[in-house]
Amino acid sequence: MLPPEQDLENRRPVWIACSALFLDTELQDYTYQSIGQICRQSPYTCDELDAIMFNELWPAFSANLKSVAGEWAGWRPEFIEDQVLKAYKRRWRLPPFLSPMYRSFRTDWAKVREFIED
Repeated sequence: MLPPEQDLENRRPVWIACSALFLDTELQDYTYQSIGQICRQSPYTCDELDAIMFNELWPAFSANLKSVAGEWAGWRPEFIEDQVLKAYKRRWRLPPFLSPMYRSFRTDWAKVREFIED
């Protein structure tokens, strides 16, 4: 899999769709299905989508899950791309599994994976 900055055209739709998982909103089945469809249409395998989620999106947006007044309306595509690329370039990151939010987030990602694998 190419690094994100070399594969922006394929990454953008995945980043934009999956960023909804980090909003401070109650997710519905149709949201998981929509995200799953976009991911399924991408050229990535499920393992590659896991890597995109936890190596690119998680470092960029997981803090929003911890915020009392987190973003709930969504982000502009340019902002999403900028945040992901900035976070990806950082040398050191806390592994996702050390975050208290990881367990509940894994449940949301598992629901998306069901629609990807369908």
